[in-house]
Formats: sequence, structure tokens, C-alpha cells
Amino acid sequence: MVRDGPFPACFLHNPSLGRSAMNRHPPSFHHHLTVDHRRWVGALTLAILLSTDAIASRSGHRNPPSPEHGITEQTAALTKNPNNASAYLRRAEFHLALAGLEHDDPHLRAAADDLAAATRLSPSEPDTHGKYADVATRLGEYQLAVVEYTAAIGLAPRHASLYAGRGLAYLALRKDRRAKVDLSYAVRLSPGLRAQLEAEEARIRAGRQEIITQTMVRHEAAIDAREDVSPDLSCLHHMPLHMMSQCRHGRRADLVP
Repeated sequence: MVRDGPFPACFLHNPSLGRSAMNRHPPSFHHHLTVDHRRWVGALTLAILLSTDAIASRSGHRNPPSPEHGITEQTAALTKNPNNASAYLRRAEFHLALAGLEHDDPHLRAAADDLAAATRLSPSEPDTHGKYADVATRLGEYQLAVVEYTAAIGLAPRHASLYAGRGLAYLALRKDRRAKVDLSYAVRLSPGLRAQLEAEEARIRAGRQEIITQTMVRHEAAIDAREDVSPDLSCLHHMPLHMMSQCRHGRRADLVP
């Protein structure tokens, strides 16, 4: 999610991967915060998943299979053994290789479902929790991302990328105090992340401010569009003072001439 290095669980792999993909998908804040957040994570996750070595080593193929073929293979494996956590994980990776950068892509949701199953069947793998957290971030489900990053941190407490991911998810949830703790600790574990995380934090805060501004504009427009209906005060003429308040609030309509 940061321009000069992979984001969240991607750090657990190869920090040099994904630069070309990041350059093709630079972040911008003319989109809603969650859309921008998801798109940026998506570009980085896609770069990791398209690594030939990563897919080939897990599938056993000399040349990696196409994502479609990989999904078919892993589905067949799961038909034979529905409790195969590795098959769910591999199928999730193939779904992510096909997923676009939008949050409603069916392959993205399918990957989330597979990763949920993988974490349930193999809860002691921090990498799986980290990947699930990344996908949750792409879906804009930041609370789920926090839960999964927390699970991964419990299993791998020295990975700076996990604290960075959780800190940024907290920031998107407007839990600034918790975000500061996690981001500071990520920098403490890996000082080289400082500039990257500061830039990302600035982007998220700018996006949050843009959302606030847009909401205020819509609210003001709605107020302006409301009809200004003046109350009928004709009943106040020739009325004793002690009755005026009641009439003004509509409680003595029977006294209106």
C-alpha cells in the first residue's frame, strides 16, 4: 500500500516485489478513502500472487498453471478432502490473481471465503491470517482486518508489517490513538518503514478529510432544499397572552378563528 515497498502481509514474502504493479496503480484521493485503500492493497497483493516462484513452488508445477486451471485443481482437491487448509489457501491465491481492484469483484469475495476457511482449519499460520487481513482491507472490512492482523501478531509478534497493517486499519476506522501505537511500534521494529508509513498516514488522513467535506456539502445542500414553511400565527390576533404560547405550538388549534 506504500509506494516504495509492499504492504501488510506482503512484507512476509519478498519486499522487492510489486514495484512495477505499484507504478501502474499509483494511489489517488479523488476516490472514496476505502476505494483508494482497497485499490492500493490490491495492486500490491496482485504483484505478490503473480510471482512465478510463489505459485509454482506450492502447486508442484515446473511452470505455474493459469489461475483458472489452478482454481479447478484446488476445487477438485477440496472435493476429496474438504478439510485441506492448504488447498483453500492456494485457491484463494488463484482467485486473487483473477480479482480486479474493485471491492465487489466476485473473485475477491471468493478469496476471502477461502482464506476464512484456511484460517479456521489452520489457525496457527500467521501468514494465512495476514493474507486474510489484506483481503479484508481490500473489501473495506477494516474491523475484520484488525481482528486478523491481531491474530497474526499473536503468532508472529516481531513482524513490523503486521503492526503497520493493523495501524493503518485502525487509522481508517478513525481509532487514531491505537493507530499511533501500532505504527510507532512498526517503525521501531523496522526503521526503514518510517517514510513509507508517514506518507500512507498522510494519504489516509487526507482521504478522511475529503469524506468529511463531501458529507458537509451534501448535508448543507439537503438543508437548502428543504421548504421553509412558516407557521400560521393568525390565531394570535385578539388572543389572551396566556394562550399565545399554546397556539404557537399547535396545542390550541380549536381557538383559531
